[in-house]
Amino acid sequence: MNSEQARARRAELEVTLATAQRNYSEGTVNRAQAEAERAAAVRSLAALKTARASGGANSGEVDAAHKRLARADQSVAAQHELTNAALDAVKALEYQLDELFGANLEAFVEDAEAATRRAATALLAVEAPFEAAREAWEAAARAWAPLARAARVEGVGSFPVADVFRDVRAGAVVARPPSVLVTTAAQEADGLE
Repeated sequence: MNSEQARARRAELEVTLATAQRNYSEGTVNRAQAEAERAAAVRSLAALKTARASGGANSGEVDAAHKRLARADQSVAAQHELTNAALDAVKALEYQLDELFGANLEAFVEDAEAATRRAATALLAVEAPFEAAREAWEAAARAWAPLARAARVEGVGSFPVADVFRDVRAGAVVARPPSVLVTTAAQEADGLE
């Protein structure tokens, strides 16, 4: 499978996985509702049995409560089966994606590195507005400093946002998992792994 085919397969699997995850999520909600209905049926049956013992309910009401509980038990069992099948589908698709990534790692690393470069570029694009905001903050701090000193109160604190741009330019902050070391083909050729 070439890189383009691997990317296309990844897109297909990710769409299918998203659907499977949605199905699993909906299944867990449905299962919780079925379990809540079963709990309500159990409480209702217990109350009707107590009421029947004191003459407050008849056998027909108790029989109906037994049937309600039986339907609730069936619903819970069906929802458990559906939810388990949906979870199995999610796990199978995650496994297929993991296998695809392993078999085509180089292509996907190229994609991830391109995304990392785009993230750095986008982050550095906000450096000028950041600097303008920092300078405006410092000007406000300077304007308030003599007033705060005269009033014997604390002045304006330091700029509340950390400056990450130096670290981004130096490559110390990257949009990549911290434990991943990516080497280029040139580095490998030079033996600089």
